[in-house]
Amino acid sequence: MAVTWSVGLRNAVLNAIETEIGEEPRVRIYDGSPPANVGAALSGNNVLVEFPLVANWMDDASGGSKTFTGLPLQQGATRTGIATFYRIYKADGVTASEQGTVGVTSAHDMQIDNTNIAEGQQVRITGWTKNAPHA
Repeated sequence: MAVTWSVGLRNAVLNAIETEIGEEPRVRIYDGSPPANVGAALSGNNVLVEFPLVANWMDDASGGSKTFTGLPLQQGATRTGIATFYRIYKADGVTASEQGTVGVTSAHDMQIDNTNIAEGQQVRITGWTKNAPHA
């Protein structure tokens, strides 16, 4: 038999993500090949756009799901390139806590409106949802 979790436990696990990362983190979207994991060093990747997030940056978990507060989020790009992955950093801007893929469809961990980014272009995060395991 598979392990299952109650909705309350799933919501608590998701809410712990926001607690651990802390208030006012930053999301950076990069170009190039993603590193093997969030702890691996970047290798020639450029930050295309950075999103400062608000203190309460995730909606409260509900039904075992959680998302960014205030989607869509919009920010001006600082470089030109093709977006391939993102990292979420704690407020210190140094401690990376999450890394995932970026694309225009739900097949990616984070959805943005366009992966071909030009400097000065407004980039929109249109989707980012966390689902706790073991429904």
